[in-house]
Amino acid sequence: MNARSLYLYCLAFLLFLSPLYAQQRLTVEVMDVQGNRLAYPEVSVGNYWHRVGNERGTIEIPISPTAINDTLSVKYLGYRAFKRRLDTALLSKSPLKVSLEEESYLLDSVMILPNDFSAEELFQQRLKKSLRLYSHPFFFDLHFTVKKGEEQAAMTYTGQVLGHARRMKISLDSSSLVISKKTEEIAKVLRLLKRTTEISHHSLSVFCNKELRKHFSCSYKGEEANGLAVWDFVVKEQEKTVLDLKEEEDLRFRVFLDKEGVIDRIGVQFTPIDDTASYLLDVEFVLFKGKLVPQKVTIDLISHADNAETPWSIDITYRNNRKRK
Repeated sequence: MNARSLYLYCLAFLLFLSPLYAQQRLTVEVMDVQGNRLAYPEVSVGNYWHRVGNERGTIEIPISPTAINDTLSVKYLGYRAFKRRLDTALLSKSPLKVSLEEESYLLDSVMILPNDFSAEELFQQRLKKSLRLYSHPFFFDLHFTVKKGEEQAAMTYTGQVLGHARRMKISLDSSSLVISKKTEEIAKVLRLLKRTTEISHHSLSVFCNKELRKHFSCSYKGEEANGLAVWDFVVKEQEKTVLDLKEEEDLRFRVFLDKEGVIDRIGVQFTPIDDTASYLLDVEFVLFKGKLVPQKVTIDLISHADNAETPWSIDITYRNNRKRK
């Protein structure tokens, strides 16, 4: 075989293979039922690939032969999750357009109101007037589970540490740390625990203060079957908000109030533009001395689609809140 024939043979072979390799990547486009793109959707395949899409709601997923029959999952704060088993028919639909439906809630008679009565005013009306973040110094025992890496090969640490809070300033006593495995990453684990606790306190502070909420757009979603009323908040004026957001950063909250007007929990989705990961946070609260403090927090740090940064997942429970060490 001469050089020209060899070249043509190799070219033909590559052209034959290219469709096969193309089938190994699945593009997913995420939108709502009206066709509006949902920025930064959370997408996973099985329990070994977990990423966040881009601002256009698009993500490209590498699909290995072993991924067939695994579950493709698409999630977005405030929407019903999409789940579908991967098969050859689904892979042939690339780009796959996924439409997510908003979670449905019971709408009560309060929705039949003049147009000038806003969702924010309704939130302020329902919110317990004396509700505040506990601002005096107090101590707590922080129990944690921290996972680094994808689920199948995750490194897991469990343990506890003594914490101290004063207003929104959090400190952890590293000398009290008890951890299941010795690791060179203890300093980073402590930083993540501290930062997660700080975010939990800051998020609560925003929704206990009307002035801090004025830079958010607000919509009332209705009530869950268990009686919790639900609101969505999205940043409206980034340059003025106390949260010091940059242009185009995406920050969303879902807030749940109980019948007494007490904040039961807050869901947070934050995608910074100059970072490698998005933050998905869910915080449950409890009353301490008549004021609110975090009780349980779950946070996922999920890499962006074009980044291979190792994901982290953190579960924290705060116990034994007290005024003295």
